Amino acid sequence: MTAYEKKLLAVLETISAQLDQLIEAKKHKLVPASPQPKSKLKTMLNIYEVVEIVDLSRTTIHRKEKAGTFPLSRQLSSNRRAWYLSDIQKWQKRLTTENPRRKQRKLGGR
Repeated sequence: MTAYEKKLLAVLETISAQLDQLIEAKKHKLVPASPQPKSKLKTMLNIYEVVEIVDLSRTTIHRKEKAGTFPLSRQLSSNRRAWYLSDIQKWQKRLTTENPRRKQRKLGGR
C-alpha cells in the first residue's frame, strides 16, 4: 500500500467516524434539526402556465395586458417574460368582485 493510499484510508476512516457520531447524535436528538428557510421569493409563471390558469389565449392575454386590464408581465431576459402568481390570483378575485351580477358560466351545457 502506498503512502497516498494510507493517507486516503485514514481520511476516509475519520469521515466515517464523524458520520457515525452525527447519526448517533440525531438518533438521540442531540443535534437540533435544521429549520427550513422560509422562501420570500414570489412564484413566477410563464405564458403557458398563465394560459392554463386563466383559460385565455396568448394573444388575448397580451392584448389585455397592453390595454391595462390584465397584470403586467416582467421581462426576465431578452426572450422570456413571466407573471407573478399573486398578481394573477388578485386579477381573478377582482373579476368576480367587480361585477357581482355577472353570472358564472356553467360547464357542460347551456
